[in-house]
Amino acid sequence: MLLNETLDHLNEKLDEIKTYAEMRKNDMPHDIKEKIDAIAHRSLKVIADVVTKVEDTAQKVPHDQEFEAFLDQVKEKCDSAVAYTKMKIDEAVELSRHDEMLKDASKKIQDTFDEIRSNDEVKEMVSSIKEVSASIYAQIEDYMSKPETKEVIAKAKVATVNIAEKGVSALKKLLKVEDQDK
Repeated sequence: MLLNETLDHLNEKLDEIKTYAEMRKNDMPHDIKEKIDAIAHRSLKVIADVVTKVEDTAQKVPHDQEFEAFLDQVKEKCDSAVAYTKMKIDEAVELSRHDEMLKDASKKIQDTFDEIRSNDEVKEMVSSIKEVSASIYAQIEDYMSKPETKEVIAKAKVATVNIAEKGVSALKKLLKVEDQDK
């Protein structure tokens, strides 16, 4: 009697997974439907294998208390497997919904960006910034190309090297390090 109850229970769980998977596939994109089908298929296969093993075991062993304990464990494990399968299906559905929300948000951001770019005031401001930037760059380039500017930069380079050499010399004296090049 317990064997028939267990087999009935397992078959009910098979139907439960099928029904749940079909229900959750409603209004889902094709790729999510495929994920749900794959999750359900794996679980259905495992439980179908368990049904076969229970039937085989029932023919080979005595139906005593140990066998009844085994059947109780099978039912518990099957219930856990079904709960886990439902959780994985729900995760796939939620991931799809999360992706849709991201797509919607991205589209709204793009639409706002397009609206801002097409705004005449923004276009005018960007154009003005470009003109001012070009003017500043031209002034800097003009200043840097003058002979007197180049001369000042060259003198500054020489002065920087002299200061650095004096600093190294003073540091050697302070640390009492002899020049090893001598």
